[in-house]
Amino acid sequence: MTSGLPEMRASDAERERVAEVLREAVAEGRLDMEEFDQRLDAVYKARTHGELEPLVRDLPVPGTGVPAAVSAASSGVPASWAGRIGGPATSRGGFAFWGGFGRKGTWTVGRRFTGFAMMGGGEIDLREARFEERDTVIRCFAIMGGIAVTVPP
Repeated sequence: MTSGLPEMRASDAERERVAEVLREAVAEGRLDMEEFDQRLDAVYKARTHGELEPLVRDLPVPGTGVPAAVSAASSGVPASWAGRIGGPATSRGGFAFWGGFGRKGTWTVGRRFTGFAMMGGGEIDLREARFEERDTVIRCFAIMGGIAVTVPP
């Protein structure tokens, strides 16, 4: 939010970019959930750039040393997560019967992903995954087996 005009009205898109910086910060362990909730509430109540800037002033853009307040307005949402959203799903489910399945590495998770394991197991690793949409629902069903889901910190 370095417009130089703190009284300038903030747009919905600018509030979303700041909210995304906060989501990244909580995912990286820079904010605890209580502080995240307080800041996120303030983001959506903010009317001006001057109200948004203090909320991310002490946070860097993930993967860089550049403060989020400098880049949030100009460069958009941080690339680390935003760049992983969009594109066609390469997998919408996994099935294991007396065996196993695995989804790991670079793959694109469908908006809804269902894992099923019967007398077997499954591994769903989201650390390098891309996502068809921002919100993803993963449902896992295991009978006499198990499914492990690994997510980034």
